Amino acid sequence: MIIDSFDEKGKQLITPESALSKRMVDRAKGYHIDTFIFTFSYKLIEELKKEKKIEVLDPEIMGGSSAMKCPIYIIPSSNTGVLLTGIGAPMASAMIEEINALFGTKNFIVFGSCGVLTKIPEGRLIIPTEAYRDEGTSFHYAKASDYIRIKNADRIARIFDEIGVEYIKGKSWTTDAFYRETEGNRDKRIEEGCVCVEMECSALEAVCDFRGLELYQFVYGADSLNGEWSKRILGNLEMDSRIRYFELANKIAEHLSREVIGKTVTVTVDRPMGSRHPKYPDMIYPLNYGYVKGIMAADGEWQDAYLLGLDEAVEEYTGKVIAVIHRSDDVEEKWVVAPKGMSFTKEEIEEATEFQEKYFQSKIRMEGE
Repeated sequence: MIIDSFDEKGKQLITPESALSKRMVDRAKGYHIDTFIFTFSYKLIEELKKEKKIEVLDPEIMGGSSAMKCPIYIIPSSNTGVLLTGIGAPMASAMIEEINALFGTKNFIVFGSCGVLTKIPEGRLIIPTEAYRDEGTSFHYAKASDYIRIKNADRIARIFDEIGVEYIKGKSWTTDAFYRETEGNRDKRIEEGCVCVEMECSALEAVCDFRGLELYQFVYGADSLNGEWSKRILGNLEMDSRIRYFELANKIAEHLSREVIGKTVTVTVDRPMGSRHPKYPDMIYPLNYGYVKGIMAADGEWQDAYLLGLDEAVEEYTGKVIAVIHRSDDVEEKWVVAPKGMSFTKEEIEEATEFQEKYFQSKIRMEGE
């Protein structure tokens, strides 16, 4: 049957790397972007550019292969990318595949409009908890089922709770055919607990689950299918609200960026153990100090890192992030990296980094804090 199209172990015939130009793939190797925000609104992209909230990452790297070409944007002084993605499950899913292939991106934050099925005010935020799979893409990434669980719904809810944002949680109806949203199908979905209808959620979750990626999706109520169809704010959302939803997506990205502890990274050492500070020669480094290439810090440079647990100077080392040092009087954070399997107490980290951190108001954050 057609729904038995999930060929889990079959070799795929087309890969994102083969569809994208080799030059672009090679050029993208110089970047690693952990998190991308996907929007469906070109109006929002134009306004973000105008307000300098985003900037082009590299004019020679574009999102999309043959169907559409979109610049890759970056939020200044961050490691968060922004992309205008195509509407509908096939296009948006392909964009996730290609961005992951280009930048090794693991987190995808997606937001856009939806139609509401019940009495939900226009503009109200909705966090899908499950999505009805009334589209074709997801059946190539997951075994057939009526619904797919949106696994990070509770995480988004916790973030929204922390920042005081109101929202509704509920099931969503994902469909390819918005002109075939009938009364009968609407009523069935409402009976099953669906509160909204959109065009991507179930497919994006299936893609992310299959590829080992993380999806964070929220939508806002635009048109209404509660009774007779009403367009309401569909396509006419005020720009202030578009910006507000983007800022919420960025809040999720900022929250995820703080979850770096436990990740494996490679530190390029430009100030090895025993070397002197380039501006302050009286300062001698008692440990290796460098940066994580491809991770942009708040100062616009690669992310700085202290490397603990080694007794000799090295040029490069791959280890685990065990702590983050936050400076309240500086824009930067410093990562603390150690060999896998080696641990340090907060007091030991303070002692090891005191030679430089004594000049700042610093606080060490470790796993679980």
